[in-house]
Amino acid sequence: MWRLLFCPILACAGPLVFRAGPPELSKNSGGIAFPMNDAEYQKFVNQGMRNVIPVRKLPAGVSFDARYGYNFVIGGKNRGWVLDGDDVRGWVLYLDTEGTGDLSAARPEPFEKVDGVFQLSKEVSNGNERWPIRFQVTRVKEENEEKLAVAIQTTIDRRGTIEINGGRAAFILTGDYGRYDKADGRVGFDRKDAGEFENYKISDHYVNLFGKTYEFSVDARGDALTLEESDTNLPERPALKPGTPAPSFASTDIAGKPQRLEDYRGRMLLIEFWSTSCGPCRMEAPKMVKFFNETAKEWVSFLGVSSDESEARLRDFLKEMGISWPQIREPWEGDIHRTYRAQGEPTYFLVGPEAEILDSWVGGGLAIDRISRYLKPH
Repeated sequence: MWRLLFCPILACAGPLVFRAGPPELSKNSGGIAFPMNDAEYQKFVNQGMRNVIPVRKLPAGVSFDARYGYNFVIGGKNRGWVLDGDDVRGWVLYLDTEGTGDLSAARPEPFEKVDGVFQLSKEVSNGNERWPIRFQVTRVKEENEEKLAVAIQTTIDRRGTIEINGGRAAFILTGDYGRYDKADGRVGFDRKDAGEFENYKISDHYVNLFGKTYEFSVDARGDALTLEESDTNLPERPALKPGTPAPSFASTDIAGKPQRLEDYRGRMLLIEFWSTSCGPCRMEAPKMVKFFNETAKEWVSFLGVSSDESEARLRDFLKEMGISWPQIREPWEGDIHRTYRAQGEPTYFLVGPEAEILDSWVGGGLAIDRISRYLKPH
């Protein structure tokens, strides 16, 4: 247990500081990227996404079957990589650690087979910030086809325990790329001391613990969680768990049509938090259009909630992809994003006919399979 208090715990009126344990990579697999052949990758690159540094020069000696990938992010720049090999010979990865797009001098980094899974773990840095990253070769079932994928995990957890006046709650600080204090960083609170953590964004600022409301903050390195009792008691927020009511919302889409959760009662609704600057979102778009038009349209409505700053850019992409379902445009910290506590792009919520949450997940490459579980036979 790590605990450092600025004043006696039973009579403290100021901040309480609780130390966090050592950093460790989150246990889930991470975001999914689908390796692409040369033609697919060039089409991906030519979409002109911001902050993407494409691979321009290949390493010497890579095979004809080598695949390109994305979402190796350092310093806000989305850098490329090349995956080569197979399950028999083993896999190697070439990473654009310099951020130049030139991999001609990149050294092959071999995957190890751990519990039957090919994975590669390493540490990367940006200035004084250092963090671990893990790549895993996997397969993802999509449209009844098993596809080669790479799971990339950059999410880091640090654990600790809160104790105040006899109340006890474990917490987890979750950061990405070595930082824990960004607005979309997360703190998980086990408020019932039952091993179930509820995620709060750093930008949520407040949490209810032990019958009181506390303002919370986290330092950049994730060394500690700070709590300070608030003068205001906040109501409990929606649980967002399967089987619980989906929070109501009211907004207007980019076509000027009102959009309310209540208007979708009687059928399923998929809510997608995304943007055109999100690589996995763009990769998912043509598959989702095909799935919606050919399979899902009869049973489930789709609703996009985009954080795009430019409506013109959003409209151009919708037209290009043939996306016909309604789109609400609001900032990342907009009302619907905050209500549903979107944790990344894409984030999905599948809502049932009675406005109950059926499922939710973060990351691309999973939507079709997860929606299909709830579709009626046809």
